[in-house]
Amino acid sequence: MATKEHKGEQGFEKILPGGMEEKMNIPWERTKDMVWDDLPLKSEDSLQGSIFFRENLWPKFAVAASLVFLLGITGALRFYKQTVECLPGEHLSLVLPDGSDVELNAGSELAYFPYWWRFSRHLELDGEAFFNVRKGKKFEVVSERGKTRVLGTSFNVLSRDDQYQVTCFSGNVKVVSKDNKKSVVLEPNQMVILDESGKLLIQSSEESFSTFNFRENSFIFTSVPLSEVLIEIERQYNVSIDTPEIFDYSYTGNFERFESVEMVLSLVCKPFGLIFAEVSENHYRIGKE
Repeated sequence: MATKEHKGEQGFEKILPGGMEEKMNIPWERTKDMVWDDLPLKSEDSLQGSIFFRENLWPKFAVAASLVFLLGITGALRFYKQTVECLPGEHLSLVLPDGSDVELNAGSELAYFPYWWRFSRHLELDGEAFFNVRKGKKFEVVSERGKTRVLGTSFNVLSRDDQYQVTCFSGNVKVVSKDNKKSVVLEPNQMVILDESGKLLIQSSEESFSTFNFRENSFIFTSVPLSEVLIEIERQYNVSIDTPEIFDYSYTGNFERFESVEMVLSLVCKPFGLIFAEVSENHYRIGKE
């Protein structure tokens, strides 16, 4: 049997049986050049490295940061609240951003949003205030027990504890109960009072049970419980008044704020046979003779 001799890489002879050499030659369907052509990086330049293009995100970050900043500033301006407190014994006047005038009675507090005023003329009141409103968008005064809405007019709002009354002096005033279920529209010289049952009662301002015309420093009472009169005296003069006994009296009369507190107490006590005494500075006690 014929044989062929082959030398390996290390010089060893290898004898293969006849015909086996041809069988060991495995046929290839693709040539070396074809394989080389299919490689993605086949030039020297391309083998030196690849170039990547990366998007610059800093402009987008800057825009987003600016939007967040602007939203923060807008929110701060929207919810910044200015509060004006009129202490007992004081009367204050102020001008709102649109030129509307407000006069605050003693012991009152008013809050509004100055930087948002051009978009919403909205105020919160605890106490008593007189408003002279410039014409414009809706003007709303919100109190614990109701809302007063106008466009341009003058009116007075009293909202203390369980008291709520609105007096219209010019134009028209819409008064809405706290639950938004009841509303009335006032004309000049009309007053609305919210009674204990939650009803809105309209009456002439001259027929009101009490007229605290604090703007003129004049206080007129018609059949008002004595306890309420004494509370108003405390508020106007920044004093405290003790009444050890419960006096079930109704007072009709008036006084001027420029009078001394001793003079006012004398006017109020005399019709009922009561006396007062100063027990300490700005502290008085009322009792029977």
